[in-house]
Amino acid sequence: MYLSFLFMHIHVIIRSSAFTDPLCTLIREKQKGDYAIIVTDSYQSIELHYNNTVTRMHLFQVSKWIQQQNIGTATIHFLSTTAAYLIRRLDKNTTVNWLIWGGDLYNLPKVRKHIKGIAPIRGIKERISYKLLELVLPRIQRIFANPGDLHVLDQYLRLNAKKYTLNYLLDINHFQSFDQSPSKVILIGNSDDPANNHLELLQRLSIKVGKTTRILMPLSGVSNSYTKQIEQSAQEKFENVEILDRFVPYDEFHQLLGKCCSLVYGHRRQQGMATLFPFLLSGRRCYFPRENPFYKFLKENNFNVFNLDEIDLKSIFLPLSEKEKAQNLTLLTSYLSQETISNQWDSIFETELSPSAK
Repeated sequence: MYLSFLFMHIHVIIRSSAFTDPLCTLIREKQKGDYAIIVTDSYQSIELHYNNTVTRMHLFQVSKWIQQQNIGTATIHFLSTTAAYLIRRLDKNTTVNWLIWGGDLYNLPKVRKHIKGIAPIRGIKERISYKLLELVLPRIQRIFANPGDLHVLDQYLRLNAKKYTLNYLLDINHFQSFDQSPSKVILIGNSDDPANNHLELLQRLSIKVGKTTRILMPLSGVSNSYTKQIEQSAQEKFENVEILDRFVPYDEFHQLLGKCCSLVYGHRRQQGMATLFPFLLSGRRCYFPRENPFYKFLKENNFNVFNLDEIDLKSIFLPLSEKEKAQNLTLLTSYLSQETISNQWDSIFETELSPSAK
């Protein structure tokens, strides 16, 4: 038995309105022994949560603090450039876990070139950032991700790391079905991210379902040439378009989604699961590109979901049958059950020491 309790476990988490707070709560509930949580907004704005106090620091202060600690395990929740910089400051005997959120995997140069819709790397600053990310990949000993992302990881990155399944960051208790009956409204995408391939979806839908179809598109974020292009294309192809270009509280967003009878995604990557799950729970139709790894996983596990080629004017507005609804509900409840997700998280909370430190 190794004296892992003598070593600290640190968690480095990127700031996210959806995930940071519930994950910090989970860590405080389940992490044993000495631990710290480092929440990163940018290299100039980092929160160190340690010993029931929160200290705001910049990157170099946190780096110095890390080098003064006896850290056995570092778990990186989303591999950002700030996290990569901190990994390089860890002792060589520290075990590094990477908990993949999705965007951190798909934006890596060796992966993004294979995924339609993800912009190429531009500018010297961006190239340096991604070079730093690639430099720390061999330093990672354990990787946690959903089955679709693990498949992509094996396809494009040859990492000598142990791989563990984590179905999702949060369990079923964090998601709600819709409590209202849907209207004939189609949800397109989940954000202003170009990986949604909005323009392709708008063109496809305008041909398949006609210009009178009502469309809802979440585009909250920074207005830019891409979002303006999407808005122009949507207005040209459809008579009734609602563009959500502002951030709204979760409850209001959930209500807006609830009026949609179908969800149509254009990503060739795993993305927007927190938007997808309420649709599956509510028996609404969900469409994906065939290449989407999570779509492949859902089909292989008998979920009632559809590919983009199956869109037509008649079926897209129809609810699933009661049998199909019940099947999706049963499968998703099992996939995201509190027991399943909790057991998968247990491996993350282990303070695993590298052989040379034992």
